[in-house]
Parts: sequence; structure tokens; C-alpha cells
Amino acid sequence: MRTALAAAVLAAVVCAAGGRARADAYDATLTRAIAAKERAMDVNEPARWEEALRLFQEADAIRATREASYELGHAAERLARTDLAVEAYEAALNLGLTGQPRSKAETFVGAHAAALARVQIKGASDGRVRSGGIDRGRLPLRRPLVLFPGEIVVEIIDSQGHRTPHRLKLTAGQLEILDTSSSPSSSSSPSSSPSPPPSPPPPVVLSPPPSPPLASPAPTPAPSPAPPPADPSPAADRSTTGWWLVGAGLALAAGGGVMVVVSYSRIDAERADLRGTCDVLSGSDACTNSAPGMAVAAQSDVDAIATWKAVRIGSWIGLGAGVVTAGYGVWTLVRGGRPAEAGPTVVVTDRGLALGWIGRF
Repeated sequence: MRTALAAAVLAAVVCAAGGRARADAYDATLTRAIAAKERAMDVNEPARWEEALRLFQEADAIRATREASYELGHAAERLARTDLAVEAYEAALNLGLTGQPRSKAETFVGAHAAALARVQIKGASDGRVRSGGIDRGRLPLRRPLVLFPGEIVVEIIDSQGHRTPHRLKLTAGQLEILDTSSSPSSSSSPSSSPSPPPSPPPPVVLSPPPSPPLASPAPTPAPSPAPPPADPSPAADRSTTGWWLVGAGLALAAGGGVMVVVSYSRIDAERADLRGTCDVLSGSDACTNSAPGMAVAAQSDVDAIATWKAVRIGSWIGLGAGVVTAGYGVWTLVRGGRPAEAGPTVVVTDRGLALGWIGRF
């Protein structure tokens, strides 16, 4: 009786230690993934988002949580990998995702899920699944794969690294069953039969050089001197420069004006999202206490608000620079017919800049 009791206690301790180690590994991997996501949001480079996607996949493989699944879907969405994003968002919704992130996930899944296909893998209990150049999980999978329709290749990679490809033709909105116990349609191992030797290149035939002409060519008359180029008209140069400045200034001002409107709209939208993910706001753009389980989403909203504020400042600067450039172009066109020595001139003095008129009266 004492031996059985000791064995039970020892088994409970081992299980608790294993669960604690697994939780620590998940927390460490998720922390690294969130840091990679922050770096990706700062520079917005595909390589940074690829790193964040890989780390969120590792965290999801250790323990499936709604937070890791949602962030995995967000990273896949930023990389335009719609199939993986739909799969991750659906997993987060099934795990009880709430608040504004749930609305975002439901909207994305509703817009793209019907155009994708699904694959259920059977017959294999170990190995990694890879498709489209990225890992899609370790067997056995918790849910069917979500993939783009058409002809695709799903690879099963065993513990020795051997790849077994399976070619499938998928249809949007349908579930296909992939039985890995059957022989694959193609193999990644090299063929045992030797390839035929390459055919030799065709012989190169050298043509004889052309014979010289018998008659000497007639002497070429000396070219007549070309007239000197006419001096460009200063008025024409000013006109061309003026129109160019007007066009560039209007384009810059239009782009700046559009981005001003867009930045104000995005700031309002991100503030609305922040109210859904944060319990206690600090002003309108910061969060003191986030909603339960929404720490990452709340921080993402705060970062997005700061980014769009910076875009708004740059847009106002671009709008002002465009107006100034276009105005200077108009002024150049107006003074196009006036002598070069007469006109308004900016003079630098010891007290700053002064606008004066230099000319003859």
C-alpha cells in the first residue's frame, strides 16, 4: 500500500513539473514572439513579420491559446497568407476569443473562408506538415488545414527529415481527405536510373572574313561647320521650371491632404478599438489596465495610434510643402516676362530674412 501511494505521489510530482516546464516554455516563446511583432510594426518589413509568424507558430505548438492563435492570424494576415490567417483566427474563435479582436477575426473569416479549401490528414501520427513553403503544424493536427484552392503540394516530413510530397487538387468550400498511408503521387527521393549524358554542342563554323573592295571609296567631303546653338531663352526656362514646380507642388499637396484625412480616420478607428480592449484608459491614446486576456491587443492598438499620429504630422508637413512649392511655381510663371534683374528678392540680413524688390524704376 505504501509503495503504491509513493508511486502515485511521485507520478503527480513529475506531471506537475512537466506541466510547469511546458508553461514556462510557452510564456518564454510568446514573449519573444510579441517582441518580434513590435519590431515588425516599427519597421514594417516582411522579414520581421516572418520571424514573428514563426515564433507565434512555436508558441501555438507548445500550447494552443486564444491569444497565441489570434496573434498568429494577425501576422499571417500582414504577410498576405490568407489561408493560414483564416485557420488561426478560427482556432482563436473556437477557444473563446472576446472583445474587439473577436469582431476583427469574425470579419476576416467571413470575408475569406468561403473561397478556401480544407484538407483532413489521416494515416500518420508523427511528423511535420509543410505547404506553400511554410510549416503548418505537427501531426496529428488539431484541425483540418485551410489552403488555397487549385493544385497544391502537401509535404509530410518524418523525424529523419525525409520529405514525402502529396499532390492534391482542391476546390473552394470543400473538405478533402488525405490518407498518408497510401503511396504518394510523387516522391522527393532522387531516381535510381542515371540520366542520359547531355548531347554535344553543334560544331561552330567560322565564316571567312569578307574580301576588301577592289575600288577605293570616293573621298568623303568635309562636313560643313554646324551653326552655333542658339542661346536658350531665359523666359522659356523660367516658364518650364514654373510649370514643373506647380505640378509637383499640387501633387505633393494632394497626397498630403489625402493622408491627413486617412490618418485622422485611422486614429479614430484605433481609439475605438482601444476602448474595446482596455478597461482603464489613460487619456484617449494610452491604456492603464487592459481587458482580461487582451494585453497584446491593447498594446497593438496603442502602437497603431502612435504610428498614425506620426503619419498625420508628416502629412501636414507634406501638404504645406506642396502648397509652398506650387505657389513658388505660380510666382515664377508670373515673373516670366520680366527682366531678370527686376523682381522680388529674398535678402539675408543679420536680423533674418527680408523680402525686397530689386530693379530699375
